[in-house]
Amino acid sequence: EDLDFLALQLETGGPRLRREASYTWAMAAMTSPGDPRRVEALLSAFDDRSEASDFRMRQWGAVALGLDGGPPAVPRLIAALKDPSFLVRGKAAEALGRLRDPQALGPLLEMIRQDDWYNAVLARESMRQMGR
Repeated sequence: EDLDFLALQLETGGPRLRREASYTWAMAAMTSPGDPRRVEALLSAFDDRSEASDFRMRQWGAVALGLDGGPPAVPRLIAALKDPSFLVRGKAAEALGRLRDPQALGPLLEMIRQDDWYNAVLARESMRQMGR
């Protein structure tokens, strides 16, 4: 994996390239988690709401941040629990469960009360992973 090339795709690519880069990084995070070089570019791309962003980029970004992001990713993942896409909300809930940060408990509980049944189940599972 060429991190510089992927970071460039996330920063300057069109929607398709950015989506593919976030997917590639999510897959890389699954096979070799904990690479801090990915986190900064992922956080920046995850925050992007321009026309070059779409729900699939944020969805795979949430997966990667749940594996690589650590504490810096928690506020963004909590914010993603309100994303317009139910897929992004679900992946953000799963990612917060993996990170096990207690800051996420309140927002996950709110998600259980207010989101669709599928994401409520994911939020509940994330809380279970946190021992709640």
